[in-house]
Amino acid sequence: MGSLKVWRADGTLLNSMVVGAKAADAIAPSRITDVTFSPDGQRIAVAQSDGVVTLWQPTSDSAQQHITAHSDWVTAVDFSADGRQLATASRDGRIKLWSAEDGQFITTLAGHRGWVNALSWSPNGQQLASGGEDQRLKLWNVAQGQLAWEVDGHDGESVSAVDFSPDGAWLVSGGGDRTVKRWALAAKAPEILGTHGQPVTAVAFSPDGKSVASAGSDRTVQLWPLEDTHAQSSVARSTMSLEGHGGSVLDLAWRPDGERSHLPVLTKPSDCGKCPHRAAIYAGAIWRAAQPGWKNTGRNRLAR
Repeated sequence: MGSLKVWRADGTLLNSMVVGAKAADAIAPSRITDVTFSPDGQRIAVAQSDGVVTLWQPTSDSAQQHITAHSDWVTAVDFSADGRQLATASRDGRIKLWSAEDGQFITTLAGHRGWVNALSWSPNGQQLASGGEDQRLKLWNVAQGQLAWEVDGHDGESVSAVDFSPDGAWLVSGGGDRTVKRWALAAKAPEILGTHGQPVTAVAFSPDGKSVASAGSDRTVQLWPLEDTHAQSSVARSTMSLEGHGGSVLDLAWRPDGERSHLPVLTKPSDCGKCPHRAAIYAGAIWRAAQPGWKNTGRNRLAR
């Protein structure tokens, strides 16, 4: 089983929950593989290695819903922008859509071969982007349950991260080829924003769409300013770098309340070894962007 901890922005602990207690017939206890908040911040979806997704309130000691989502590990989970649907992905290559209100199954999106690494809903909830170990970046039309398009996103390497822009016109992806790419959906045309020294593990548009943050196994977080998200030729090539992490940076997120200068990140220590993907989140930090560079505003360690 795993421990899910909810922290306030000042580094104080709000709640701690036990997730995925071992069933009597289970070969091994379940592990937490991914976590996401609902858009309103009132629910937390927790993906588990036993194929189950649980929904929690941040201050609750027990799960409000249990969804038996897949027969294999759930590798990614994401709420739609209106919070009414939940997308789950598995290492069996399937993506499933669920009602976040009652946990009812909606449909299956099948097409990946092997582990699906990442999911991202479009802001209008009509499309879903996915990236996988099969090297494919896919865009799905949710209402029809059909594939809109797919590409070899990262030159024969896995697609490990994907995120929609706030206006829904762009995708950003990261992959095993160490690059961060921005895609114009209308043209399926990529442009390389930059590279990491090791595979990219997470990407995220800022709330205003003017910047992209990326994280990597090289222990850094990079910021890629975008001068104009509607002009493909105007990508700013300069980058700011957050360094000093003790291990691979597993995930990151911008604050959604307009304070775009705050960027929480999650890391694992260098001695973690072969920790499960997204399952062992050991430490955290909140960074503030300061011109002309970056400054660390605190060293709060969110330990297990």
